[in-house]
Amino acid sequence: MAVDHDPYSVENYERCLARGTRPNGRTLCEARPANLGFGAVLTAEGSALVKIGNTTMLAGVKLEVMKPTLNPNEGLIEVMFETPALCSGSVRPVRQKEQACSIGEQVTNAIHSAGLIDKKELCIVPALSAWKVYVDVYCLDADGSLLDGALLAAVAALSNLRIPRISVDNEGKVVSVADQDKGVDARVRTQEEVGKVRTLESKKLTLGPCPFGLTCGEYLSASPTTCTAHKEGRVQSASGAKRLAYGFPITGPLMASNGAGWETQSQGPIRVTIPGEDAAAVNGMRVDSRSAAAFPPARQPSAVSGRRGYFVVDPIKEEEALMKSVVTVIVDERGHLISVYKLGGRSEASIPLLQDCIEAASKRAAELRQILDDACKEAEETLEE
Repeated sequence: MAVDHDPYSVENYERCLARGTRPNGRTLCEARPANLGFGAVLTAEGSALVKIGNTTMLAGVKLEVMKPTLNPNEGLIEVMFETPALCSGSVRPVRQKEQACSIGEQVTNAIHSAGLIDKKELCIVPALSAWKVYVDVYCLDADGSLLDGALLAAVAALSNLRIPRISVDNEGKVVSVADQDKGVDARVRTQEEVGKVRTLESKKLTLGPCPFGLTCGEYLSASPTTCTAHKEGRVQSASGAKRLAYGFPITGPLMASNGAGWETQSQGPIRVTIPGEDAAAVNGMRVDSRSAAAFPPARQPSAVSGRRGYFVVDPIKEEEALMKSVVTVIVDERGHLISVYKLGGRSEASIPLLQDCIEAASKRAAELRQILDDACKEAEETLEE
């Protein structure tokens, strides 16, 4: 009998999930460690290198003086996301381009919706000149949860951004952008002395609430599971499971029974939870209160049968390929929901998946905010030295 050594084959993956872990040792609700550093691109006005597990992103910020078009008192922010061929050997060019454009749009929308940057701070002279901010994010290693990494890299690069010192003439035109090292040239300094130009000093932007993303997946087991319950909704037993560490949904098409035969129910999923972590047996499970909506009050089932589902946080590339559906939830540092993103596919994201992902994203946002703050503090201490 041949032995399957692929840790992400269906058989091996389900064996790990039944123990409440994944092939890489993480629990189902555990995100990969994240770290970041600033100043990776010396020619940029701000830059950051971000890693979430093996997923690696490089972001750089460039500035350009523009004439305001939409609002005379505001500048613009534009994000571009690229996945070069080196980031993954398994990505198809067409699919790669579509995904890159979509992720770039999501990052842009998240930055605007969260109010990360007050675009009025980008105004130089109302109606005459303003800064246009280009944020370029490059994926160096695509190992899952790309939107999470791209958004974190963009936010980090913007937090590292410093607007350069500039000189503006009496007509509101920018006549000189000072090099951070060389300062203002002698010609501009002479014009300052005679009142022909004025100088706006270098500054860092005041950041608003930072948006952060978390990608989650829903995996459906290949084999069906049957649960029987008392009238109170307490599950007596379940087949197809010996050891579980996380509450799981039984999804459709559901077969439900009230003791008078089985019938198909199109609604679902039914979420089954186990009290405590890493329960050794399935006895004592309860049908979650969210399950009540799947069946009319007078027809609450005494048993349900369907495919067992698992909620997986921050899946890597191999895991994403196994998921029924994958969604990314973006929240700000206060836990306020910014957006929900799902890239294509036929399968809909279930309501329990969205609810669990929003809850997990709020916790993850607090972690990432702390990582960003620590990196900013370290960068400031380095500059002072």
